[in-house]
Amino acid sequence: MAIRADNIGSKISIDDVRDFIPDDHPCFLVEKIVERVDFSEWEELHWDTPGNPAYHPRVSLRAVVQGYIDGVRSGRELGRRVKTDLPYIYLCGISGPDFRTLNRFYKEFADVIVLTLVEVNKFAKDIGMLKIGSLALDSTTVKANASSFNVASENQIRAILETVYEIILKNEEEDELLGDNSGYDVPIDLEDDEDFEKYYKKVIDYAKSKLDDEKLKFPARKQLKNAIKNPEKVVENLEISLENLKKSGQNTVNLTDNESLWHFNKKKYTECGYLVHNVVEMDSGLTLYSMATSYPKDDIMFVPIFDEYEELYGDIGSEIPLVADNGYWKDEILEQIQERGWDAYIPNKQLATLYKKDPDEIWKFSKYNFSFSEDYSYCTCPNGHKLPKHNTKKYENGQTKTFYYTQSKICKNCPDYDECCKSANVRIITYFGGNLAKEMFLKMESEKGKEIYQPRFSKAESPFALGKEYLNLRQARARGEMQMDLQAKLTNIYGKMK
Repeated sequence: MAIRADNIGSKISIDDVRDFIPDDHPCFLVEKIVERVDFSEWEELHWDTPGNPAYHPRVSLRAVVQGYIDGVRSGRELGRRVKTDLPYIYLCGISGPDFRTLNRFYKEFADVIVLTLVEVNKFAKDIGMLKIGSLALDSTTVKANASSFNVASENQIRAILETVYEIILKNEEEDELLGDNSGYDVPIDLEDDEDFEKYYKKVIDYAKSKLDDEKLKFPARKQLKNAIKNPEKVVENLEISLENLKKSGQNTVNLTDNESLWHFNKKKYTECGYLVHNVVEMDSGLTLYSMATSYPKDDIMFVPIFDEYEELYGDIGSEIPLVADNGYWKDEILEQIQERGWDAYIPNKQLATLYKKDPDEIWKFSKYNFSFSEDYSYCTCPNGHKLPKHNTKKYENGQTKTFYYTQSKICKNCPDYDECCKSANVRIITYFGGNLAKEMFLKMESEKGKEIYQPRFSKAESPFALGKEYLNLRQARARGEMQMDLQAKLTNIYGKMK
């Protein structure tokens, strides 16, 4: 058998690096997409200015997008590839940016990631892959890059802060006495493990005294241990955590990622994380826009998301149907939709339940099986009895509640009285929503409404399934709402270009 020669260390003369890259490599597509992004404002500010020449953001953007396509999640790994891998050398040049420059790019040019997602979609439209039809909005929970056990309540945080303020005060007094100018150094005797533990015990006891009968939990103890050596940093993190906790309205805040909030996942367990919202074109199944938010509900996000969509792609108008599930339903949202002239299709809770479940799974006398007349003057029970509208109550938040019921003798003479009414004299059906809610219900019940809404189940939800299964969208790669938002947008860029 012949054996090939061992050619390690062979010299190669390269005139054009493209000769060593396959013609169908995605780096050439990355090049085309990034060239479409407008950097003219940045160039005007930085062109021919004094100082060390900076890398053009287009260079870093090429590396970041190619890195996502290749599944690179580490800034150091991306920096290594820029120095060693031919596709990256082609995109960034021989002396490409290092990992620090690439990591700074995420913070300094977050808006460019948004523009890149837009340009990918415009490119798809130019080559005939995308034609805007109906737009579907859907969301999913993404776990934060943080332990769900490292959390603290407001009382715990305040106790830690008071204790750390005391540590800083004592350190400053000692610094003044010993002539140390730093103000935050650890006393010399605390470098000894035994002395440190004695001092740590005093700190814990002081913190406990600020909590009355409440226990000082492990996350709080951990923060106090860190505070002995670096109190300034701990105070900064805790003050931000306390502010975010007050805004959230929740009982605890995650101390590792204090911008994440508690969400229910698909298994109905709570975990710290973010909601990622996708706007999907329903004919092609392509995601046109993504937004990540720490707000744990969908209900107020419909209008802000499509407002941002309009800023990027232009007016939606009344010609493009906008489809979303019941999570985005809210009376005041319907008013804002009407003001903007959008053609939206959002089911109320009744229709959402009927869409998801097989008719045999729903109890015969469930309120979802009571149908309303077109003018909502009465509803009809499964046995055909009419329940007239009686009174409507309006709440301070603007929501309305309408009551429907009939005479008690009609219910009591019904053969299904015991099953339907249980222990009540009559069956009362309540309906939430004003005139706009009724109009939306009738629109969703129409043949056109059903035809537009039905594809949402397969088209809007599939990008999330693919993202979680193949694109690492189950958990945030970094911490903070902005970083989660960038990850969501880059994931969708990667999903199209892959």
